[in-house]
Amino acid sequence: MLGAGRIAKDAHTCAGEVVVLAAHGAQADCDPAGFASILAERLRQRRCFAAVEVAFLHGKPHLAEVLDRLDRHDLCVVPLFAGQGYHARVAIPAAIRASRAARSGCRIRLMAALGTHPAYIESLARRMRRLAGRRGVDTARGTLLAVGHGCPRTANTDDAADKLAAALRPDFAVSLPEYLRGDPPVWRWREVAQTVDTVVVPLLFGAGRHARVDIPLLFGLPDAPPPDGDGMSGPWPNAGRRLWYATLPPTGASDADAVVDLVQRGSLSGVPTDAEPHLGRAA
Repeated sequence: MLGAGRIAKDAHTCAGEVVVLAAHGAQADCDPAGFASILAERLRQRRCFAAVEVAFLHGKPHLAEVLDRLDRHDLCVVPLFAGQGYHARVAIPAAIRASRAARSGCRIRLMAALGTHPAYIESLARRMRRLAGRRGVDTARGTLLAVGHGCPRTANTDDAADKLAAALRPDFAVSLPEYLRGDPPVWRWREVAQTVDTVVVPLLFGAGRHARVDIPLLFGLPDAPPPDGDGMSGPWPNAGRRLWYATLPPTGASDADAVVDLVQRGSLSGVPTDAEPHLGRAA
């Protein structure tokens, strides 16, 4: 029997659970019809769970508010993040603890971040190979830069950027992860991208400011470079290079597969180890 507010750590069937997709969101820059909402609708159509809800750490509806509204159900929270960084390790557990659902003893399971699932990485790698081939990118002499958010407070080795770069290393002459915050920093990209063709892949769920403005600016691209029909823009000339900017697809069947597998297998976050002592019964 779990104590009040405990995050459950046992795998089990989940047909009676409500799955909550926890995304970053942004108070002034949140797309209500974006990645999280599309993925939620795909999952609802599968009828694997009692219900599927979307919540945000920044913006509405907030994660704690959604959990409070569902406090009579068994809940499973899936972080829509590229890795087990600060948000998955600390911010989401803190929001769970702050909810009335946790304090009332509601059974809550916290899964690993979606971007850590092998099926998600494999799907992205296949897409990038297909796009590069279709666009005539010289991958044998090209560079792929998988750009993640990163977090200076946690290692990035369990991050989608690191894993995608590793998956595509056999295909590109250079395939590396770069980070907005953390090492290696993306602003030093010219030091590693010495090839003529360089493909930039922003690994950020949703079309937020980082993917639309901040990362393109670092590469000398226009704000929100418009993707062609296949989701890749370019080539953009830059100091003798050809830059390609590949946007993430809104969502696909493989993303829904990964969420179902995370929940059904009980692929638990294993975190937040630094916040774990505070997940017990509320005082």
